Amino acid sequence: MFYVSNDGNDRWSGTRPAPAGGDGPFASIERARDAIRSLKAAERLDGPVDVQIRGGTYQLKSPLVLTPGDSGSSRAPITYEAYPGETPVLSGGQRITGWRKLGNEADSVSPAARGEVFVADVSPGWRFNDLWLSGRSLSRSAAPNTDDWRQWPRATPARGVINGFYFAPGTVERYADITSAEVNMVPFIGSHPVNFLAPIANLDVRSGTLVFADAAKDSVLKKYRNGDYFRIENVLGAIVRPGQWSVNADKGKVYCWPPANTDLNTAEVVAPRLLEAIELRGFEGRGELVRFVRIRGLTISHVDRRRLDQPFPPGPQLRLIKFETQDAAVLLSGVEDCSIEQCRITNVGGMGVRATYYAQRIRILNNEISDCGGSAIAFEGYEAGTHDVNRDNLIAGNSLHHCAQSSWRGSGVTLLQAGHVTVQDNKIYDLPFCGILVSGYPVSWVRTHRLDPKGKMASPEGVVEPPNPSLALRQGEIGDDPLTIDSVKKFIPGSVLIKDNVVSDMMKILDDGGGIYAGWSHHTVIQHNRVYRSHREMSYGIYLDAEQLDTTVRDNVVYDCPEVASPRIGAALYLNNTGRNQVRNNILALSSRLFQFWASDGGQVATQNIFLFKGIPGDAVLTAAHKGRMNLRDLGVIKEPRSPLSEILEMPIFDPAYQGFGNNMGPSTMDYNIYWSTGGYAAIQPFVDHWRKGGWDQHSIVSDPLFVNAEAGDFRLRAGSPAPGVGFHPFEIPAAN
Repeated sequence: MFYVSNDGNDRWSGTRPAPAGGDGPFASIERARDAIRSLKAAERLDGPVDVQIRGGTYQLKSPLVLTPGDSGSSRAPITYEAYPGETPVLSGGQRITGWRKLGNEADSVSPAARGEVFVADVSPGWRFNDLWLSGRSLSRSAAPNTDDWRQWPRATPARGVINGFYFAPGTVERYADITSAEVNMVPFIGSHPVNFLAPIANLDVRSGTLVFADAAKDSVLKKYRNGDYFRIENVLGAIVRPGQWSVNADKGKVYCWPPANTDLNTAEVVAPRLLEAIELRGFEGRGELVRFVRIRGLTISHVDRRRLDQPFPPGPQLRLIKFETQDAAVLLSGVEDCSIEQCRITNVGGMGVRATYYAQRIRILNNEISDCGGSAIAFEGYEAGTHDVNRDNLIAGNSLHHCAQSSWRGSGVTLLQAGHVTVQDNKIYDLPFCGILVSGYPVSWVRTHRLDPKGKMASPEGVVEPPNPSLALRQGEIGDDPLTIDSVKKFIPGSVLIKDNVVSDMMKILDDGGGIYAGWSHHTVIQHNRVYRSHREMSYGIYLDAEQLDTTVRDNVVYDCPEVASPRIGAALYLNNTGRNQVRNNILALSSRLFQFWASDGGQVATQNIFLFKGIPGDAVLTAAHKGRMNLRDLGVIKEPRSPLSEILEMPIFDPAYQGFGNNMGPSTMDYNIYWSTGGYAAIQPFVDHWRKGGWDQHSIVSDPLFVNAEAGDFRLRAGSPAPGVGFHPFEIPAAN
């Protein structure tokens, strides 16, 4: 047993929890790590070793890095943990002091903020993206000052080739500190499911041009559509209310309009210095892994994210990576049989925990992860191929909330090319995008990049451009496989179990996601989850996206998805160009749009479910109102003139005769369900009559399922419920967040 304390000394033995008699604990965790290395070198490590860290804040000068030489074994695991009853905080930040009222630069301040802004000196060149006041995050300045991107300015048609985009002159103000700023963009890529932040080299408000910093040009989207939304962040002139701040790294100045009744010189104001706090770094290629290390009971705070003009850490080159920060408070790669348990990770600019490449039998258990810039937890394997080594991991018992605060694409749990994972018993809430996201590779992208890796490809928008390096494949492993929708699945990890989770209040900012999302993967099981309150109109409770095959959705309750009154798009359940999926014994409730089936590949089964509509069913089910087809323009999603993309998106609905994109997985079945509405029989029967004309639900019944109190989230069945008559089996529902 070793001990670490702020009252310790790295020259002591570290074997006492408190100073006594000229000996006591170590002063640093690194010293305890090195002591364990010495034990191993002397072959004296013959049992478990615990490093207990006393309460207090530990200012990290660099990340704590554990390499293969710091491994334990199954017989002698190594644990870094909190001393019983105490709270050690590992901080990668630095306190900022010396605040004073802003003087000579007052002409750069917005009229609303004049006389209110304070300034402090920081090291020139120190670019940070977050600022915390007494443990709470302050808001970085932004113009416009809203996260509702539909109120932002929009890009205009290109007038030439630049490393950036054009906008209407006069829609953006001039800022003297623009080279410290980032532009936050929400591009249209079929919908609006992503944002990205890019550093700015120049902003010319008279000509209406914004140019990205040259170092970031390879990291941002190459094409911008007319109408893409954007705003400017981190400029002094955009501070317009209390609690906002900005930093001018060139001048070494940080500005803040403090919240009411706050003295910045007596409060603790902290900015991040480090990009990671803890790293477990193995070397898979040499067969040297970090094994049997446990991190338990620590609080980790105050680490940053990289900007796109800063070098990124090594990691998978996956399709979705460029839309999210790649930094993390705890970073793992080349690891197995390790765990992060009972930690609190909060106030970090990147992800909470990220495990890349080789990561097996990793356990992320009973942590609270909040106020992150990206995903709370992410597992990311190799590109498409047979090297399936990010697998057999467990994410359970965690509270994940208020994450993805800057990289909005992040989720509570993100699994990219990671399979055989169990995601169980987590509480996930308050997110701008998905609660849980599982993704692989679509067959069309694998075909394109295998057959013509150096040629041209056509994007969904019809723009011809070179292949994106982020679509890298493991070419030698794919070989001459014909790459059908089925055969490609052996190059894509699957078999994810998502069970007993509670996901709520998601999809607060972006579109086209859901509480639980799975796309381009296979053999996923989504069972016994409570999913409720998705906020955007184009949002879903459970969302199976393109080429999601052989998935089971069973014993879930989904309601208020979306919670928007009379939504034109969005639904509790969405199957989009998928096949051979089973939707059984679920409760879908309290929306006028409960299911949406778009271009089925066949082989689908939806049976023994309870559908409780809110009022009169909307066009959620794509009935004859659209003549079997759905046009996004009719629903207000596409507002531009007709384009190849909008033609592509006009696709037949859930139809046993329809073969998707040339795939035929057999007939689909939808029957033996219960239909009801909060508006009673008169509200639901016309819809069911019309739906049956398509051949669906011939044996389903229209009847009140007799929930105890659906409006209050109590979906237990009262005595006399007709649900058993269609084969519905009651199940215990996880408690709400």
